[in-house]
Amino acid sequence: MRRTRKQRYSAAGLEQANLYQFFCSAHLHHVGNDDYYGLPLDIEPWQRDDIWRPIFASGAVRHGKFRRKFRRALIGLPRDYGKSIIACAMLMTIANMEPIHNGQYGLIASSEEQAGNLLTKIKTMAALDPDLNALWEPLKGSLKNRETGAEIKVFPYSEAAVQSWHFNVVIADELHVWRDDRVWNAIISGQKSIPNALAIAITTAGDEQKGFLWEWLEEDIEHDKACYLYWLGADENEKPNSKALWKRLAKPSWITIEDIADQYAALKPAAFERYVLNRFPAKKAEIMAIKTSKINLCKKTTIRFDFSQPFAIAVDGAVSGDTMAAVCYQEQDGKDVFKEYIWDDPGEDGFYNIMEVGDVLERLYAMPFKPPIGVDPARMNVFADYMKRLGVEVFALKQQPSIMCPACAFFKHSVETGKAALGSTPVLADHAGNCIEEENKAYGMRFTSSGSGRTKKKIDAAIAASMAMYIYKNAEPRPDYAHSQFVFEV
Repeated sequence: MRRTRKQRYSAAGLEQANLYQFFCSAHLHHVGNDDYYGLPLDIEPWQRDDIWRPIFASGAVRHGKFRRKFRRALIGLPRDYGKSIIACAMLMTIANMEPIHNGQYGLIASSEEQAGNLLTKIKTMAALDPDLNALWEPLKGSLKNRETGAEIKVFPYSEAAVQSWHFNVVIADELHVWRDDRVWNAIISGQKSIPNALAIAITTAGDEQKGFLWEWLEEDIEHDKACYLYWLGADENEKPNSKALWKRLAKPSWITIEDIADQYAALKPAAFERYVLNRFPAKKAEIMAIKTSKINLCKKTTIRFDFSQPFAIAVDGAVSGDTMAAVCYQEQDGKDVFKEYIWDDPGEDGFYNIMEVGDVLERLYAMPFKPPIGVDPARMNVFADYMKRLGVEVFALKQQPSIMCPACAFFKHSVETGKAALGSTPVLADHAGNCIEEENKAYGMRFTSSGSGRTKKKIDAAIAASMAMYIYKNAEPRPDYAHSQFVFEV
């Protein structure tokens, strides 16, 4: 379990949280398809202590009004723990206890159907209470306050759809399937000038340890002091069949240890871990593409690169972010020889000095054999155009499976057979050690990197070396680039 550190609440904060809880039990009702339907929505002790009070009681009185400390909340609960009900209850409580003329309240999920389920719950809550039923008018796709004009509305999962809205409260549902952080950023950036705005993210764990939600939890959320985190789930080192764990997770009155035991018997391990334990399933074992011992052996061999002989160049990376690597390749007496040029220290603007890279490639292109220079067109269009203006011919080499699988196989075979001379290419040797195997059913193995986000390990030099080997081996002795099947002029 993870949660933001507990703190003492002020008298004003507790008074507000208790008042809001009274409103909830007096006017809101259970709306699930179970035996609780229509009963008053009484906040259970665990919900009060771990969700309700931390959000509603944390803060201070400023200029005569209570200002909440937390403007964002991430609530992670196992499946069927009532996360959507508690989120809808919080939105309805704020919308009624803090009336705002033309207030904006949003419901957003990865699909409009999922967001529509939240709206149905809120509409039903309003219909079951005479006072709220008289106050709120149900419309297609929304619920509108007859007195203030405030509207609770479903929004599509789209950055453009929410950019012109400034939500007083918004519910973001099932973040584990959100593709990236763009919609979330559009939501919270629109709330910056709204007093007591609140963005409530509710979700269960995702099916793998990567993506927007995983990176937010692992890297970013601890730095957001205005975001409250409550994540009820198993810790990484807890065994799935631990009875002590099951007891700790059975917080809701409607969940028993017997229910968890039944799910343990019925579900596959990964599904049980995700839906019941609310834990991201562990990664599948990653297969290192090249053994460290083989790389270390190749690092003992140093051969001077001979620019007077034919060679090929490949460039991989991006103009910002990744390492930019230009790697030269040639064969010398049965050995594979490489020369690396690495840029991994961007300027103050976050971008690499393209002119510096261009100067290096322009000098290499002036060598007697005018080496072919291959560039990934999907990521290097601006760079390729710049080189063309310098009079340097650059060829686009797409990083598609039909090319990259055999290219990576060339480099892997070179290292594993001891033909690669890596003594003078430390970055290439390091990046080779970061390569993970990714299998393609049609073309075989290619390199990918482990980690994600800021934890992603770099492999750009290894990719560039593989591309250079592919160009060299397919383009000798005097390639006709114009009619080649694997390169074309940008």
